[in-house]
Amino acid sequence: MIRTTALFVVIGFALIGCRESAQPPTTTPEGTPQIDITVDTESTRVGDTVLIVMVTDTAGAPVDAQEIRVRADMTHAGMMPVLGQTDSGEDGRYRVPLQWSMGGSWTVTVTVVLPNGVTAEDTFDFEIES
Repeated sequence: MIRTTALFVVIGFALIGCRESAQPPTTTPEGTPQIDITVDTESTRVGDTVLIVMVTDTAGAPVDAQEIRVRADMTHAGMMPVLGQTDSGEDGRYRVPLQWSMGGSWTVTVTVVLPNGVTAEDTFDFEIES
């Protein structure tokens, strides 16, 4: 009897663990523009650089952001990410200081925080020379 009860308890926990988590629906506050993010770098060589992040709406008009956060990760395991951010820009153009710590393939994730708190994110690949 104890063995049967234990089996049902284990099966019950397994089923609970396998169900999909209930995620609240994502909503976009009214008036939030659809935005495009583009990124360029002043240098593709190891060392200090500045990423130029452009934030525009789908018609190409500049969009003001409250904050721009950047996370650069090497595409292979074992490297610490390089982080950068800025909260100032002009006409949708933001300059984010960053340091490429070594040559190779990097994936840069840019997170844009709009004044109403809504965030947008995109990733970009860079090949950095040693």
